[in-house]
Amino acid sequence: MADSRKPIGQQEVLVIATGLVVGFALKDFIENFILSFITPVLDKILGGTGALQGKVTEIGGIQFKPGEFVISTINFFVIMLVIYVMVKTFNNAVYQSNKEQKKKEQKKNT
Repeated sequence: MADSRKPIGQQEVLVIATGLVVGFALKDFIENFILSFITPVLDKILGGTGALQGKVTEIGGIQFKPGEFVISTINFFVIMLVIYVMVKTFNNAVYQSNKEQKKKEQKKNT
């Protein structure tokens, strides 16, 4: 019994490792997309002065960088949207596959 679990465990590790690699690549892709396309549009809307990236607000000797926070927030929501769409698509595909499998089993049993 233990011998049959070993390959399954190895497959799970491979799936997790693949997911991590794809996730990090997706994160880099989305960050670069936002920095290359979304941020310049927002800068133009806000006056074209690089307001998001270079903005520094100082209060009581402490420097705050609200522009970087806005960019990080946009990155977060875009990444979550992409993950949501991927999971939704995967779940729909699994549901359709299970539905078709049940239909085949019902036809086979009748």
